[in-house]
Amino acid sequence: MDRVCFGTSTFVAGRLSPGKDSEPGVTALVRALSDGLDWVHTNPALGTQWAVRTAWERADRPPLRHAVKVESPITQGPAPRSAARRSVERSLHALEVSRVHAAVLEIDLKGTEDLGALSDPARVRAFYAQASEEVLATGDVAEAFAYCHSPQHLAAALAVESVTGVAAQFSPAETWPRRFFPELRSRRLPFLGMAPLWRGRLTARAGPGGPPATTPLAWVLNHTDVSRAVVTVSSVDHWEGVLAATRERYDPARERGHFEAWGLDWPPDPLTGGAAAADAPVEGGVRR
Repeated sequence: MDRVCFGTSTFVAGRLSPGKDSEPGVTALVRALSDGLDWVHTNPALGTQWAVRTAWERADRPPLRHAVKVESPITQGPAPRSAARRSVERSLHALEVSRVHAAVLEIDLKGTEDLGALSDPARVRAFYAQASEEVLATGDVAEAFAYCHSPQHLAAALAVESVTGVAAQFSPAETWPRRFFPELRSRRLPFLGMAPLWRGRLTARAGPGGPPATTPLAWVLNHTDVSRAVVTVSSVDHWEGVLAATRERYDPARERGHFEAWGLDWPPDPLTGGAAAADAPVEGGVRR
């Protein structure tokens, strides 16, 4: 439980799922909070923070740490600065809190017009430095984390002193963050593993006879360098599955069979991060 962060991108109706019934997702978060969940990750641009506030109020406002996404393209000038302030202000208002624990800084890949900037370590590093300094200067953010789309971006983020945590997609299909675990461990930097279920694609690949849907989460949590796995939950049944996975001791002896069931190469390539590299083209040093 203490290594799970509730993801909220599609757990209720919002920009990504406008017609979704929100009540099951709100009820799932209320249940999670009653079970002791104390971290939630939100994105003010997705229009779901209202539901987090609603669930928190229904659960009688237990202690809860908010990780809020701050997304902006790499540009010349003050754009990241203004975007950072706007994201923090919108989140404080929507969540009805006075402070957030972490601003999770992400480069907007689609919004970055100069694709060369995405593969320029100096500009990537400057983005994380400027954005982290700006959110911390608000006084409303305790820590700045860097959300990284590629090994190159994570390496750049680690060179920024004001970045005190990192996040990246991490699942059996995207294993490249593991190469950074020794450094994160030695520097005692937290790591948020995003999309541990690979957005449901591993379950779809395995079919009805494959490993349980939450087995990828158990695999992720078997890595002790993962501080929190961020998983989106939209029903109580789904939450109970997540909770069971947190209590499961993953058996490494079954890894090869699981990877084969998911249609992934085993062992995963330590340089490309496994099958995700074959599924997604690389542009500007970033997997799209």
